[in-house]
Amino acid sequence: MSSQRPIYFSFFMFDSNARLHDEGARAELIRHMKALAGIGYTGFELHVGREPETEKAFPSYEEEVQAYAAFRKQVDHAGLGQIQFATNVGTSPDLDPSSPDATIREAGLTFLKSRVDITAALGGRIMMGPVVIPYAAFIDGVWSDALQDELTGRYESAAPMLELLGQHARLQGVNIAIEPIAHWETPGPNTLAQTLAFLEQVPSAEIGVVIDSAHE
Repeated sequence: MSSQRPIYFSFFMFDSNARLHDEGARAELIRHMKALAGIGYTGFELHVGREPETEKAFPSYEEEVQAYAAFRKQVDHAGLGQIQFATNVGTSPDLDPSSPDATIREAGLTFLKSRVDITAALGGRIMMGPVVIPYAAFIDGVWSDALQDELTGRYESAAPMLELLGQHARLQGVNIAIEPIAHWETPGPNTLAQTLAFLEQVPSAEIGVVIDSAHE
């Protein structure tokens, strides 16, 4: 067994949209992977968010999961069976596990479960990103201490959703890594300390944290 540490390349360097519905885009991804694997990368991080064109191509989450499973087979057939994947995803205001609206929280949980399923379909074991509070979803006119008070309630709403997500992730063999993002990009959590405080409310061993040193 090789003692080499895995080194992943993030496809955020190229684009945040994998465009799996496009045959040319899939072929281009594989060309990049072959070249990068040739210089020593052992895995890749893919963004698995929902873009308008993705929703048009894959109206249901189930169809999208199947497309990622087919892409994994395509990668294997290209001679890259050794390649590992991790995924990155953020939530949005209409898919918000921290929302005061129970319907939106449930929609957010369903969305995040589907991203776990995509991660498993790729053979991945880590799904990371700002999954607690939607990325760049600032609350107009709320800042400073008032924002911290608002976030306290949001974290309390999100904790049960993340616990349920952890239970689903366990069945799929996936771990969830919450990524704290800088305060000018998203309202919270912005630091490792804030994320660890939130995790005190989530018993699931499948829910943890990832550190992007640029944000810390």
